[in-house]
Amino acid sequence: MEAIAVIAQQPHDQRDSAELHSRLRSFFWELIATWDLLHAWANIRYQLGLTGRDLTPHGVRDKMSGREDCASALTILQNAAKTDWFCEVKTYRNYAHRSYADVQTLLTEATGESHIFLVPAREGQGYVPVVEQLKTYIDEMYAVGMQIQAVKTGEAV
Repeated sequence: MEAIAVIAQQPHDQRDSAELHSRLRSFFWELIATWDLLHAWANIRYQLGLTGRDLTPHGVRDKMSGREDCASALTILQNAAKTDWFCEVKTYRNYAHRSYADVQTLLTEATGESHIFLVPAREGQGYVPVVEQLKTYIDEMYAVGMQIQAVKTGEAV
């Protein structure tokens, strides 16, 4: 994220847009990889037996469904999957399959400052400066990870 912040803080006429797009793409791919890793942990921890193409977040949650021993972890994963922030992350990652993430720059003539925003991924999202937005996504994914950690260690969730 720091590399994105450095680029975002550069003057608009000196900013390398291709590098910014590449780093944004990498950011979302890595964040979804973290999500996938939480599901891979559940597959191993609960001995779900999923391998290859069957080892997907959806497949893991399906296998966990109805099992009392993994109810807490399943609830955490299901709740996170329904959040606005996760919808946004997934949408931005999916942009990487087709094209660059759509960013907009607001230039302030009086000061020469520029502010970068990702185009909203869902209705009602609004515009948030890109670095602040990415930090929110990291914080949210970290919170899910900490909830899963509590399940791993047997602490209350």
